[in-house]
Amino acid sequence: MFDMLVQIISYGTTQITERLDNGRTIAEIFATIHVLLAGVSALISFDAFDRLLRNDVQELVPGTGSTLFNFWQVAL
Repeated sequence: MFDMLVQIISYGTTQITERLDNGRTIAEIFATIHVLLAGVSALISFDAFDRLLRNDVQELVPGTGSTLFNFWQVAL
């Protein structure tokens, strides 16, 4: 009876450790995906901000009536 109880406990802990190892692997995969997505979103954000400022600066050509106030009004 005692041997059977030890086998059940041993079997249960083996399953638990296997599930924890699988969970750790999945968590590492999600962390890698998260880092990649964060990098891509940062690049897209920087590109969008750069395009916004570049377009507004190009409109601030002398003689067109644009002012620095108009630039910040559009940028914000």
